[in-house]
Amino acid sequence: SCQLIAMNWWPDDPYDFEFSKGIASCYDYYFTNDSALIDDYLAAGTKNVHFLPFGCNPEIHRNVSLTGEEETTYRSDLCFVGQWSPVREEVLEGLSDFKLKVWGPGWKKRVRRGSKLREKVRGTDDGLGGKEMVKAYSAAKIVLNIHLWFKSGREDGVNMRLFEAAGCRAFQLSDWKKEIPTLFRVGEEMACYKDVEELRELIEHYLAEEEERKTMARKGQEKAYSEHTYLHRMQQIMEIVEGGMSRGR
Repeated sequence: SCQLIAMNWWPDDPYDFEFSKGIASCYDYYFTNDSALIDDYLAAGTKNVHFLPFGCNPEIHRNVSLTGEEETTYRSDLCFVGQWSPVREEVLEGLSDFKLKVWGPGWKKRVRRGSKLREKVRGTDDGLGGKEMVKAYSAAKIVLNIHLWFKSGREDGVNMRLFEAAGCRAFQLSDWKKEIPTLFRVGEEMACYKDVEELRELIEHYLAEEEERKTMARKGQEKAYSEHTYLHRMQQIMEIVEGGMSRGR
């Protein structure tokens, strides 16, 4: 006989947890991108819930060379690729005095009129495709990671950008999440900030330290490729499921 196993790798914690916990008990195995919510899932009746962060695909997420025209389009000191949100607009508007380029859905329509940030927005409101995102990351001195739940009081849960930027050998500044030190060596493979004041200080420091920045970016890519590809994640899933089956779960 064939035993069917239902699994879900949920990508939208913590901000969509209320919906997620309502469906999680329907699955034999549930995987979340937020380690702090494991106990909450268990309390809601979910069985076999595990923390599983995202990853990168080295065939896609890699450093690429740009043509002269692409250099003009994508080259920046600071780059952010991601959907618009109020907190992201607030943070990036405070950085509009830098050579910043912003790409992603919603920015052209949602950034307030009169904001200096409007002139930093590039592309269409459909955002960037995968190949274009890789070019933007490859051409930036610093890639900014601003989780949607930054400044919400939560310091847990990690997004895709953390691994995709690393795979592109981009130097990354991310808002602090408690899982990050278990995934990357902070200060050696990437850097983290806890508030906008620290973010600005780190930007000024790393823009002035090109060799340090490039060394950290290289080490970040090495870590991403050695531990954080989607092949690694599939292997983790199989180990968890096989372990559960051997215990009769």
